[in-house]
Amino acid sequence: MSLTGFLAFLRGGKPHPRTRQKLVDWYVARRRGAARSPTISYHDVDAAIRLLARYVNDDERASVRAKRASEVTTKVVDAIRSG
Repeated sequence: MSLTGFLAFLRGGKPHPRTRQKLVDWYVARRRGAARSPTISYHDVDAAIRLLARYVNDDERASVRAKRASEVTTKVVDAIRSG
């Protein structure tokens, strides 16, 4: 990811889907490797929820928002059950 792209992302821009996935993969790997902090902090959870809400609400069409909300809910429930 370029510095310009990264700075735009930090200002709330939307990276390309492949770049977003790389950022998620990097963050998850970093958190797994953090020996001194084996748990996820409240702030990490809060940030993740805000990102999910942003994803759900990022379209003006109610049908798309409903589909995304269902998708997110299903994934969260599946992750909790497999957890």
